[in-house]
Amino acid sequence: MVDVKKIDAFFEHAQPLKTHQKAHQSKRERYYKILKLLMPSVAAVLISLILIFPHLKKNNFVSQYDLTAPKMGELEKLHVEKTSFSMTDIDGKISTFTAELMEETAPSSKVVRLTRPKGKIALDQDKYADISADTGYYDQNGNIVTAQNNVLAVYDNDTTIETSAAEYDFSKNYGKGDAAVYAFGSWGKLWADAFAFDKTSEILYLKGKSKVEHLENTLTSTDEMRYNKPQNKLEAFGNVVLRRPDMTLYADKAVLFLEDLKNNTIKQIEAFGNGDKAVFNTKTSVAKMLSYSKNNRVTGVIRGTQIKGKK
Repeated sequence: MVDVKKIDAFFEHAQPLKTHQKAHQSKRERYYKILKLLMPSVAAVLISLILIFPHLKKNNFVSQYDLTAPKMGELEKLHVEKTSFSMTDIDGKISTFTAELMEETAPSSKVVRLTRPKGKIALDQDKYADISADTGYYDQNGNIVTAQNNVLAVYDNDTTIETSAAEYDFSKNYGKGDAAVYAFGSWGKLWADAFAFDKTSEILYLKGKSKVEHLENTLTSTDEMRYNKPQNKLEAFGNVVLRRPDMTLYADKAVLFLEDLKNNTIKQIEAFGNGDKAVFNTKTSVAKMLSYSKNNRVTGVIRGTQIKGKK
């Protein structure tokens, strides 16, 4: 027979278990309520970390000397590695440049800094000049490229130019450098305190103290020299001294006329000052002393291999 009392006792003991389950369920509900209250705060903290973390990573773990990464306060600047760009001059000729790194000097600036710039500047008749330097700048508004530190230019005619600073304005076809320059090639060598080149007129200007060595001729001046390519002549100004195997000439100004572009031998020399003008024909070795003053006469003195004019 079934013991009814035992069955009643079983259900009486089950009552505390049900009460315990209700208590456990109440604690769980309170936990979920607290979690719901904390979730917005936790989410806000996570979003802040997501926004801040990239900034901390770029500024705390990247060396400040690494130019490929933006520095503090420069995150909005342009940084481009291994880039190339081109310029068009007033004649429509296109020159191209490359750089290991291009970066803006300021946010939204039109002047960019170049690391290891290299390029080809278009010349006449499909000829180019290869340019390289350690650093440089490109002014997009002015269309000007500036090269600095170990600047090297190599022309198609085997002419090499070395200097520490130079710039070229593509909108004017005009280049210049305010630092000392040295150049050499099959034609000879030259030195100058500074230089400028007008591509339109094809005139090279050597500024300050200048020296040109050509074959057995040495020409020096203290003010300026100009080489006019179309006329194939070289002008020198200020304490000019021309030394040749057969003569030495002193003047305030001298003009050397060359044979042609292939054979740059001197065919005639004109000297001015210390006796208005002297003309020396290198082929005939005949010198003429001329004066433009009606009241003064010019005498020339030729002694051995030296020609000097005096008033």
